[in-house]
Amino acid sequence: QSISLQATSLDSYFSPPAGDFAALFKIDVEGNEARVLRGARGILEKAKGWAIQFEFFPVGMREVHQPRADLLTLLRELSPDWFYVERPGQMEKLAGLPGLFADMDGYSDAPDYRGIGTAANYIIGKGLPELQAMPTDTM
Repeated sequence: QSISLQATSLDSYFSPPAGDFAALFKIDVEGNEARVLRGARGILEKAKGWAIQFEFFPVGMREVHQPRADLLTLLRELSPDWFYVERPGQMEKLAGLPGLFADMDGYSDAPDYRGIGTAANYIIGKGLPELQAMPTDTM
């Protein structure tokens, strides 16, 4: 079953002046992360810096017809300065885009035994200081 909704991009909704703000996003939209990032490109380009926490959910991406390649292309174009993945009890720093993409390769777009599949939470940033090491239960 589907429901039709009117949507607007973040770029259309917000119109901040360039350079005087940091953009902080938490994105968990069940596979539609590329769509959200595409709709926020203008904000990210205007910001003095940004950080994005997003869920990578390949099964959800397949269900909403969003190829991995679209998200990977957007991440390359955004060219973040730093990359982390949430692991049990800690945030692990990844070695740039190659490290991020290698980590993403470990997640299947086929449902697991629960019928939902695996996911990972990543935090990426540009123009802002990197995260400090901390247990994830304090975040």
